Amino acid sequence: MKITPSAAALVVKGNKILMVQEEKESGHLTGIYGIPGGHVNAGELEIETAARELAEETGISAKIEDFEEFPGNYFTAKISRKDGSVVNFGWRVFYCKKFSGELKKGKQTTPYWIDIEKAREMHKERKLLPNIIEALDYYLEFISRP
Repeated sequence: MKITPSAAALVVKGNKILMVQEEKESGHLTGIYGIPGGHVNAGELEIETAARELAEETGISAKIEDFEEFPGNYFTAKISRKDGSVVNFGWRVFYCKKFSGELKKGKQTTPYWIDIEKAREMHKERKLLPNIIEALDYYLEFISRP
């Protein structure tokens, strides 16, 4: 089974998480939400992908040193695509601890700051891509450790 390598940026501000809504131009199903992320390009490190995708999908920028790994930050998921295919993604999530800029719509996504509890409701309603809440919970557990 082929796994498509990808990476994502988890950005949390207060009690809000930065999410992107997939638009018509995206390969993901229109209207579904995720966190900024995408395919790892040839010769690109996963952490570089997270930084690039954050900028492309949200308008927010961060330096490589502003990203941090946390335990449990690698996931796999079978995701249905708009063209009817199902892709097996392996993706690593990096927490972005420092960023700058204003939210700006990307070519394929629209960014939003969403209350964490609202994101949990969206998960129950199946409006999120897989593993978003799991990544958030692993991160929250990581930062609460003494």
